[in-house]
Amino acid sequence: MSFHQNKYDRQLRLWEAAGQSKIENASCCLLYVNNVGCECLKNLILPGIGKICILDDRLVDKSVDAPNFFLDEEDHNKSKVECLAENLSRLNPDVCIESKKANPLDIISSDIDFFHSFNVVILADMLPKIQLIKLTNYLWNKQIAFLQLRSIGFNGSIRVCLPDCTILQTQNDASLDLRLNMPWAELKEYSKQLFERESKDRHGDIPFVAILVHGCSQLETGNKGNPSSQRKDILRNWIKTQMLYADEENFEEALSNCWRPFQSTNISSALKTIFDDINCQNLNEQSSSFWIIMNAICKFVECYHCIPVSGILPDMKAGSSEFVSLQRVYQQKAKEDALKVKNYVQKNLKLLSRPIDSITDDEIFQFCKNASQARYIKYRKIEEELNSPLLTDLASDNESLVPWYFAFRCFDIYKERYNSSPDASLTSSIHKYEEIACEFMKSLGQSPTQSVCNACREISRSAGAEIHSVSAFIGAIAAQEAIKFLTRQYIPLNNTCLVDAAHARTESFSF
Repeated sequence: MSFHQNKYDRQLRLWEAAGQSKIENASCCLLYVNNVGCECLKNLILPGIGKICILDDRLVDKSVDAPNFFLDEEDHNKSKVECLAENLSRLNPDVCIESKKANPLDIISSDIDFFHSFNVVILADMLPKIQLIKLTNYLWNKQIAFLQLRSIGFNGSIRVCLPDCTILQTQNDASLDLRLNMPWAELKEYSKQLFERESKDRHGDIPFVAILVHGCSQLETGNKGNPSSQRKDILRNWIKTQMLYADEENFEEALSNCWRPFQSTNISSALKTIFDDINCQNLNEQSSSFWIIMNAICKFVECYHCIPVSGILPDMKAGSSEFVSLQRVYQQKAKEDALKVKNYVQKNLKLLSRPIDSITDDEIFQFCKNASQARYIKYRKIEEELNSPLLTDLASDNESLVPWYFAFRCFDIYKERYNSSPDASLTSSIHKYEEIACEFMKSLGQSPTQSVCNACREISRSAGAEIHSVSAFIGAIAAQEAIKFLTRQYIPLNNTCLVDAAHARTESFSF
């Protein structure tokens, strides 16, 4: 194992070499230095993100920044970005960390193209509404992921935004497809030969897949019209009659999986959504590889009424040679299906006047291998949410975290209007905050609820201050979401995650 593999061994197990390569070639920009932003960067630096730029023009103030683990008392009156860059660089020398001493508002107003080279932009504080809309619309048009993090007292939020996200590897084990309900000829023949040639000594080495396939073939005649529950009982009884010993683990495994041959190979609703999307149905010059290959897989499904065989087998009780030979049968079928998809892909490329080798065989095989896991997520613009949030009837629900969303929105209005955070120690501040909450709720056609007022009061108790342990939790979640966007693996958050650390709760919503 190389030094690089040893260093990143744990995450290579999570998102493999391809995912690690995408992380190492990615760049990220943080706007404003605070606890939650620093914690998010920490969790991007440790996995080895390629480049980070930190943007802020403020100086370290030990009366405010003392709780921040990444700033020292000796840093007082020094540039925040320079001190943070120096301290964070110790975590991972492989990461290039740049500091830019500038006000994010000035960059957004006069040099917004500064952000075009980044893959992810993270806002760790609030921005005035006009500048926030300008920044997020720019990033939206450039297909750059945007995350806004909030951490105030025991509560926080994470808002993610980009036009859409296509995911091929959700790492969902539940998507295992052994195709036992419609086995192909080679699998049937392999299972039959295995039963015929295995001696009593090797009886415990037969994989449960072969047991089920051969059993269904043996019982097919005369039982085809019976209900699946009845056929399942017949198969279960047959398996028991084939057992030579009471503790044969491979046959026990077959008994626990005897439902699989009667499970239909359905196309998931998530995959149907992809097939029905206009990007899949109507390919054009701007179509990405994802949509070109998904269109080809859609045509494969229309022709063969199932998705390509993945070629993936789970661990099972079996002899080494028997398992390897079974694996070859599945991998050969997967290659044959991938070849059929490749033919559709090349036809699509010809219609789009692109070179037929512009999409590699390996890329097509990866899509066929993970087709059942594919996901497509559409997001709302920040501007749309700010002007017309998708309202929910949970604003008055004491059990829901939705009131905190409204409280954060009112917090932003307060801070933009008065250039300070609401403070519970000041009676006038509380009155102003509650007035803003009433105005805001009425502007949405809702009456202020006690739950929203309670959330506002709780936020004002913190006076905008962070609790580092809460910020560490929120920053870690945000870093995970950024990595999901970079690697296009695992299912990312859609829209907003609200955090209530006091009660150890999180909820996600689409506003």
